[in-house]
This record gives sequence, structure tokens and C-alpha cells, in this order.
Amino acid sequence: MVDGRSVEWELPSAWTVGTSKRLRDAFFDGQFKRPDAPARISLPEHPLLLDRVVEHIFLGTYHLDKGGKLDTIHNATYIPLDASAYTLRDVPDWEVHLRMYRMGEFFLYDALKKTAFDKLTDVLMVRLCMNPDTMHTFVQYTYATEPPLKKCSDDKGVLKNLAVVASIAHARKEWSEERQNEFIEMTKGYEEFVADVQRALDENQSIVAPREKEKQKEKGKKTK
Repeated sequence: MVDGRSVEWELPSAWTVGTSKRLRDAFFDGQFKRPDAPARISLPEHPLLLDRVVEHIFLGTYHLDKGGKLDTIHNATYIPLDASAYTLRDVPDWEVHLRMYRMGEFFLYDALKKTAFDKLTDVLMVRLCMNPDTMHTFVQYTYATEPPLKKCSDDKGVLKNLAVVASIAHARKEWSEERQNEFIEMTKGYEEFVADVQRALDENQSIVAPREKEKQKEKGKKTK
């Protein structure tokens, strides 16, 4: 049994093998179940996030609710009557995926981290739907050095790399020059991010330069 803030999930210990190392180690010592394995594990994490962790353990993925929101508990075996108070409806989809990545770090659950990262990449790189202010928030969450702004440990820097690549992609494909300048002004205090962006641009001139030439041509056509 796993519980968080009075919500409960029945989770057979065998399902933790090959998924969450933190949960597995609570139940097993090597290949054998611990004689003192707990009947209940209580966690402080948000019930909606825990619900999606359990979903991932069972299905190998997790889903958001209608409209890309997270507001309904689907997998619990006991939900208190006031469960509507647990909604994360105001949290955008990209931030939900970032929080799920943090869940993967907390539970030592690499497959969950990969799923969350892939979903986050889809929002930032495929849909290209971030405005400068929102992208600035993502940069804060990934490049801040201390909580509460820093959301994940990101030991391998994959989230920082995504912030850099996504920012460049939005600037090159979606944002006007005015919006690019807004973003530059917002993020200038994050020196590591600014340096990483410049490094990425310098290392990929063969990709960036042709795009800049295209933009200049398009600009020239409009002025004729």
C-alpha cells in the first residue's frame, strides 16, 4: 500500500521490480522480500503526481486529463470525499511533465524520467508553443541553483540542454525579433544559460547561418 495525503493505492510489491528502485529497495533485499517489508509507505508528494507514478508502474506511461491538465485521480483504491481539492488544473502541461521528471528522480525510476522527458520535449520542440515569458520560467526552473526555483537535480544536464535547444528553436522559428529581444533581456541574469546558448550557436553555425540567410531574404522581399 502506498499513500499520500489520505489517498491510497494498492501496489503489489512485485510490480516495483524493474521500475522504482526506491520502492523496490523498501520491499526487497536483493532477490528476496524483506521480512520487515512495510505494509504501507507514506509519501508527502502530491496525490495527482503519485497517481501518475503508479499508472506508469502499471502501464509504462502516464496520461494527462482533458486539455492537457492534471485534475483527476484515476488509479487509487481509496480517495477521500474532498479529493477535488488536490487538483493541479492551473499547472500547464510542460510543468506537469517537469514535475513528473522530478518524481522519476525521487523514486530512482529511470523509465519514468525518460517518459517525462519525451513528453516535455514534445511540448517544447515539436509543438513550439512557448512564449518568451513561459520559456524564461522553464530556464529559471532548470538553471536556478537552489530550490524553490530549481525543480530537478538534473545530474546529467539533459533539462538544461533542452532549455537551450528549445530556446534557440523558438527564437529561430516562432518568435519575432521583438520577442527574441524580450527573452534575451529576461534571461541575461542566468550567465550559465547565456554561455550555453552561445556555445550551442557557435558549434552549429552550419545549421544556424542558412536559417539566418533565409530570414534576411524573407525580410528583403517584404520591403520591396
